[in-house]
Amino acid sequence: GFVMADTTKKKRSTPEKKKRKGQEDESQHPFKKRGWLNPNCTFRGTLRSWPHLKQIIQLENYAEYSPNIPTYSSIEASNSVMYPPKKYCDVTGLPAKYTDPKTNLRYASFEVYHHIHGHLSSEDVERFLELRNAQTKLKN
Repeated sequence: GFVMADTTKKKRSTPEKKKRKGQEDESQHPFKKRGWLNPNCTFRGTLRSWPHLKQIIQLENYAEYSPNIPTYSSIEASNSVMYPPKKYCDVTGLPAKYTDPKTNLRYASFEVYHHIHGHLSSEDVERFLELRNAQTKLKN
């Protein structure tokens, strides 16, 4: 037995030609609009130019906004109400788990607690509270 191999060439199905960058199939990205251009973007030849922050501030009419609304030009924004404020140790600046009921100082460890009660005078405690804007009269 001599077996002959099939030498006929089968024509492969050719996949679609690869598309160039930027020519994606619309069915792949149905949310894209073909002719949309960003109104803030200007073209200089083939380069895009975006406005700088100073240009954005000049274009905005901030006189119409109330002072409570944060804008690009306002430095202070309102506090976040989603999360409670973090508490830090008044002496070391580390995250504080504890608050001394006598002095109202926040502290991170028992070493700081001993330092508060052993080495700080009432004037020092009041200065720490002033830094935190928590002025209270100390309990005796």
